Amino acid sequence: MDFQDVKRRVKNIFREEPTTLSRLVLCKLITAVRCFLYTLKYRGLRRLGRERISEFRKTRARKVFVFANGPSLADLDFRKIKCLVESGEYDLITVNSFASKVMFDHDLKPSFGVFVDPSHYREKDDPKYSKQSELDIQAMNDKSVDVLVPYQYYHRTKFLNSIPCCMCSNVYSSNVSDVNKPIGFYDRTAFYSISLAMDIGYDEIYLCGYDNSYFKTYYVDVDNKQYFKNEHFYNKEASDFYLPREKYGPTTHIFFDIYKHFAYLEKINKLSTSKIYNIAKSTYTDAFDRNLDLDVYEK
Repeated sequence: MDFQDVKRRVKNIFREEPTTLSRLVLCKLITAVRCFLYTLKYRGLRRLGRERISEFRKTRARKVFVFANGPSLADLDFRKIKCLVESGEYDLITVNSFASKVMFDHDLKPSFGVFVDPSHYREKDDPKYSKQSELDIQAMNDKSVDVLVPYQYYHRTKFLNSIPCCMCSNVYSSNVSDVNKPIGFYDRTAFYSISLAMDIGYDEIYLCGYDNSYFKTYYVDVDNKQYFKNEHFYNKEASDFYLPREKYGPTTHIFFDIYKHFAYLEKINKLSTSKIYNIAKSTYTDAFDRNLDLDVYEK
């Protein structure tokens, strides 16, 4: 058994609900050891990350838009968002490919970009290298946008204005608002962006693109291969996203993961240090209070 086999088996432990005390203790023990070793290894970057975010607090607005990339973003008028951001009343935090898909079309500069997925830190000779990631990096660099980057990628990132963050999950922790200590949910970029907004200290956070609608597109083909439709607001036609069983497990594991996605949004809101509103017109999560009163939509 090689290291990858061990890693895969450990990961599978967390893909099922711990229904026995011994399994729960094992999960907590593995998590505690992993988090301790991770924070020990990157303790210098932890200090740097906190210093950089502390500097940003001095110039922040009182309110912030936080955009994931779900289909509901298509209802927004980005010209109106641009006016509110440029007025200084709101800041803007975005994730992943919002950078290259919207910034230049609407001359819209985010206050912060969040990129915690490994895809943005691969070299060109990596089989999983993505041209889209290169475009995202170029967009953020051209606009001189500050970018949240996991500790393990900080010294090899191509983002020019990077701020280190802890990408180690401790789902048993109550921490949802400090991005420089193990976080209380699994490592999803969209979740980190909300935590970053709380860490910076915004009074009000306005979310959009957190639709959680992808479960509707799940299907299994005649060969028992599992797929989602990869839906984003910038794609007119969604592509199929293959879910290899050896990585994602059977259907029960996938839908347990979906359950956790909804549950962690509820956890974030419950423990939030800021007031969070969901401004999406269409959504599948009721974790946050709705607010459709802002003049930010297409007519």
